[in-house]
Amino acid sequence: MGRNARKRISYVLPLANSAGGHRLGVNGLAVDPYNSILYSGGRDGVICAWDTHLDLRPAQEREGYGSLGGLDDAPPAPKPATTFRQQVQAHTHWINDITLAQNNEALVSASSDISVKLWRPAAHDALPPQTIGLHSDYVKTLASPSPTANWVASGGLDRKINLWDLNGGGKTLQIAVGDDESTAKGSVYALAATNSMIASGGPESIVRVWDSRSGKRITKFVGHTDNVRDILIAKEGDTIMTASSDQTVKVWSMTAGRCMYTLTMHNDSVWSLYSDHPQLSVFYSSDRSGLVAKTDVRGCIEMDEGLSVAVCQEHGGVAKAVVAEENYCFDAEMYADELHLEETIEFREDQRINLGKWILRYLFANLIDEEIKRDESFRQQILLEKKQQRKSPGTIEIPETHMNGWKDGASQPRKSGETQSPTEGDKENGKESTMFGRKFKMSFGGMKKLGRTTTSDTTSKPSIESPTDTPEESDSHTSKSEDRVIEDNLLGVIQTMRHRYEDELQGGAQNLTSAITPSLANETPVLKPPIATSILIQEDRPDSGGVADLFEGTVSSLGQQADFIEKVAPKWLGEVLLKNTIPFKEIVKVSFILEPYQNFLPAIASDGNNRLNANRMLRARKIMAYVAERIEPPPEQPDPNALRPEEYLELYCNNQLIPPTMTLATIRAHVWRGGGDVILYYKANGRKEIRHAQPSPPEGPHPPYAPPENNIPLSPPTTPGVMSPGPMYDPGKAMPP
Repeated sequence: MGRNARKRISYVLPLANSAGGHRLGVNGLAVDPYNSILYSGGRDGVICAWDTHLDLRPAQEREGYGSLGGLDDAPPAPKPATTFRQQVQAHTHWINDITLAQNNEALVSASSDISVKLWRPAAHDALPPQTIGLHSDYVKTLASPSPTANWVASGGLDRKINLWDLNGGGKTLQIAVGDDESTAKGSVYALAATNSMIASGGPESIVRVWDSRSGKRITKFVGHTDNVRDILIAKEGDTIMTASSDQTVKVWSMTAGRCMYTLTMHNDSVWSLYSDHPQLSVFYSSDRSGLVAKTDVRGCIEMDEGLSVAVCQEHGGVAKAVVAEENYCFDAEMYADELHLEETIEFREDQRINLGKWILRYLFANLIDEEIKRDESFRQQILLEKKQQRKSPGTIEIPETHMNGWKDGASQPRKSGETQSPTEGDKENGKESTMFGRKFKMSFGGMKKLGRTTTSDTTSKPSIESPTDTPEESDSHTSKSEDRVIEDNLLGVIQTMRHRYEDELQGGAQNLTSAITPSLANETPVLKPPIATSILIQEDRPDSGGVADLFEGTVSSLGQQADFIEKVAPKWLGEVLLKNTIPFKEIVKVSFILEPYQNFLPAIASDGNNRLNANRMLRARKIMAYVAERIEPPPEQPDPNALRPEEYLELYCNNQLIPPTMTLATIRAHVWRGGGDVILYYKANGRKEIRHAQPSPPEGPHPPYAPPENNIPLSPPTTPGVMSPGPMYDPGKAMPP
């Protein structure tokens, strides 16, 4: 049986008091000229819509097109600034390209999260972007053949071109780039499409042209010397324009089958092209340095006679992502006394809070509340059904029926004319007359074919049993338990709890206690994440080297989407949220050696075994408490005002005094900073008389890594006593946290 794909939970916090917009660089743009809306897709996975307040329609469609203005015409009014319209968190990775389709009602986006998504920003249902398809690697580019087309093409690093139906039909065609050639390359970085053909380009510097209906290659163009980054196709499909990292723009003729012009207006890699001219006579190009150039070849006999001017200069940005998953989500902890909370909460001494569990508990708080309500309803329902079963009769009695010519209890006919009343029949059986005379049992599982009845007076009447006393019911209950299928998701956790309730009822329980036990505030203090925080459930796709989004929602909407979340959320998440149980993981321990400084204090073990290991989160004061317990006998009477071990003992490592709240992990990483066992030295600071302290230091050189002399005098010498093993830890064994 194959191993289940690993799932992870991601969340995106919205910027406080943000007016909207991108937090990282923009990779894709699309314009709706008829509604004056500019769409942008960024490296933050966000799609934004902007009102440009400009008339972006083609010149021939504008009012007054072709009229001549006079000298006394009033100057144009100033244009209002572009304003933010709306945004949506569409992807969990870079958005690499976006395009409009279906009369600008559908916006399609391609992302490095390997998904292609469709968003209808003007739809009444206001649904978030929906996934229409997945590649097996980063999706780099999109192409729509026309504004009214019902399909879009996508290309990615998986060397595939996929055509997707925008009406929910899924993948309609797949083209494997490079399959007909012996090349290791073939990633698709650039696409352009018409209703009949698709042009693609990538790092192998070849422009390929495909039939969009059959997927077969029509031709290919060779001439670039570096990655092909963008492609345009003229409306009639006779001209193709390409931009490349070789700093050139090339114009290809489908009729001639060759390169017609090579334009060299850029001094850096040319990354993008744009044109709304049917013959590509006016086009824009931009390069890696941020330079945007406009080229106009209208009225020119040769294209290289056209005019190219610099329009503007832009700059790029940097991206960063954070993801939490099962393997590492619960590794981080912090001590509760290091928190700065508004409300006062009583914590245990040295209580640790698991950060992963803490965050998940309140990101999914609405889901937990919804599951608690459903659990309460389920328990009430099955209790009510059980009570109704108890009230219903366990057996059903039916009246005796006697027919003329038949004797009760025998298989042979009675003599003709002999009759018997029901009352008499009851008396013969020793029973009083009732409306229902007998009990019966129906069994459908093992019915045998009816045969002839033997006529014998000695044939005994079959025994009538109550259904509640039959072993068959017990067998069916056992088989029912064995047939239970627990799903490997959050729903499986709920199924397990519900089966437990049913088993408790079978055992005679009168009340059912909820099995949902989320962590309490003294274990995970209350957090209130912004309600617009995006929550994503993702699944690893090893074949693509990335992850696929299974669910996307917000903190405020998780309760309403509980049914879907139960199916896609991993089982470990259900254990954390509903049962307060984190996945088991071997505790990371740190080995260390405890030595008394210059033997002023006794050793922790009489046999010299002073090597210990403990949880890396163990604080230094716990180590000092262990030392105190080993070198001092327990007091006969507990003293509430007694000094704590960290108040009269000190711990040193590499000549550095260790604070009582420093952990072993921090000591090893920032103080010891070496391999092997950490060596720690303990000594008294003179604030308390330690009975087992030795009178004088031993002769000989100081041990390595000894602490500096303390200005506070040591306690007066006392007669050393015999050390008894402390009840806390044994040398050489693990110290619990």
